[in-house]
Amino acid sequence: MIRPLSVAILLIIVALTATPVASQIRVMPGGKKIVLGKDTLCFRYTFMLHDTLYYRLDSKDSIDIDKVGILAKVRSEKLRVVCDSAHNGVYRLRLSTIRASEHQANEQDTVFRPGHPWIGREITMVIDSLGRRLALSNSSELAGMCPGGAFQPLRIPMLDSSCARQNQSWLSEDTVLYAENAVPFPEMHQQVLWRIGDALDTLGRKCQWLAYSLTGLGKINMSSSALSMYSSSAIAESGRLVFDKLLSVPLIATIQQDNRFTMASSGGTKTVGKHLMVVTMELEQIASPVRERSWQPMAKTPNKARTKRR
Repeated sequence: MIRPLSVAILLIIVALTATPVASQIRVMPGGKKIVLGKDTLCFRYTFMLHDTLYYRLDSKDSIDIDKVGILAKVRSEKLRVVCDSAHNGVYRLRLSTIRASEHQANEQDTVFRPGHPWIGREITMVIDSLGRRLALSNSSELAGMCPGGAFQPLRIPMLDSSCARQNQSWLSEDTVLYAENAVPFPEMHQQVLWRIGDALDTLGRKCQWLAYSLTGLGKINMSSSALSMYSSSAIAESGRLVFDKLLSVPLIATIQQDNRFTMASSGGTKTVGKHLMVVTMELEQIASPVRERSWQPMAKTPNKARTKRR
């Protein structure tokens, strides 16, 4: 039997996670309509049929488990996103981690891990132009988890609104399945404060950015022949998303997360800890049948050494 958490914590988790994904809640303070103007920026996802996007994720983790110690990680992943269907702003995407490696260090030892069991697991999701999840499925029912854990920040963040004026902010609330992170899907009830940023140029591209701050309560219940585990998390997260104006996909994202977690095993063992994470996600390439959408950063050419004349 899993040793229960306190009655108060259970009541909070149940109340916050009882909302199904289909009945998503959006909160706009005061219910006032957003007034647009010349300084309005718009954000939305656009994919074309057979688009294939490759993202590089670089992460630094500090995991502090009570009575065990601190584990530090430096991780690198490569994510592939394939668009199998695109119709009227609704997209069917396949996400898979195709490469993952990490360096681990604790007080006694350091280890290099060249792979991960999550490599090759495919998650299929149907989203709209704001990234809201309309349908989710996975390629395997076998329990598993991605290198960053059950609540690693979303690879395709859900945007709450498509257009707003610079420096305008608003609050959204939702219950989200973090399907790209684990099987079974982790669930989190979250509130997000959004703020529109500004236009900018980066990597030779015309871009614009928005920032967010997120708080949430998450849970996952994993069962397999070898292990049964329940985990709950209290999440605090902030990030900055840089969107390419022409491609309408994230070009760069930088995210910080603080995850205070409690795990309970079927044997009654309870583990408490915190997981601090800093993630940078950068678009490496788009391969597309539409020529205008095919893109990758230009390779840097070294400067030729100048010879001095005497």
